[in-house]
Amino acid sequence: MGHLLATENTFCKDALRRCGFNVYDSQTTVSGAFFHCDAVLIFSQHDLRGFEVSYSPYNIYAAASKNLSEHIFAALIQQNLGVARGVTASDGKQLSGFNCRAAHVKYPKTHEREIVEAVCFGVCKCFGALYVPEKKQDITN
Repeated sequence: MGHLLATENTFCKDALRRCGFNVYDSQTTVSGAFFHCDAVLIFSQHDLRGFEVSYSPYNIYAAASKNLSEHIFAALIQQNLGVARGVTASDGKQLSGFNCRAAHVKYPKTHEREIVEAVCFGVCKCFGALYVPEKKQDITN
């Protein structure tokens, strides 16, 4: 595949690798390495019901970041995992400092695995990659 992504979320790293992406850990990678990334995904849990995805209009890849955020948001809506709060433009410096497209996913503390799978599906749609769902373990054997 060749697309290089960075995220701190363990579930997301596993899901993206399953779909053929190369993945860095965004917490341990020096910021200079993001120069070669295709996208950075940031996750944060909150106590509010629902989810939202944000991007920075000040990122040099603002249009691509918005497009990535919209793909992720559309995938989250399809899974019906809570109140859809929308795709928002964030003027914070967290997303504007990356030299690639970047999205911030804010979600409630419930359904983390399902939310991450939906995010992965949206990322695959955005990059034109095949989404490979997680295999459920058969516990009857």
